[in-house]
Amino acid sequence: MAAGGDPSGAARAVLEKHGCLIDIQCRREREELANVRVQRITRWLILSAVAALLGGAAWAMVSASRSNSLVLEPLSVPPALEARGLTGKVLSARLLDKLAEFERGSLTMRARRAVSATIGRTTSSSISAGRAFRLATARLR
Repeated sequence: MAAGGDPSGAARAVLEKHGCLIDIQCRREREELANVRVQRITRWLILSAVAALLGGAAWAMVSASRSNSLVLEPLSVPPALEARGLTGKVLSARLLDKLAEFERGSLTMRARRAVSATIGRTTSSSISAGRAFRLATARLR
């Protein structure tokens, strides 16, 4: 011991210093725990978003693969027909009207589907592609 020094005062100073260090360490541990919680929540949110996107993409692919619709785009026509007023949109509309006529004339047990005649960049019809093929080949026989 140092001469004239108070042994209990030095010990008290060391204990106070250690108490401050312990407080700092506890504060850092709480911050670390909060950071870990935020990281976990962020990971779960990202994983949930990725799973939702993958599920949506899978649903879209399955839905598209089982679609019964026929998409009829405007046809390209020779300039001679275009000069007579028979553009690709007009011919697409006529073909769609013919398919609708076939659909109306069919004698099936299935519920008839309406043909939407929206002529534009893409013309959609809800008649099934297989049904359209059967109707067209039956008409040609």
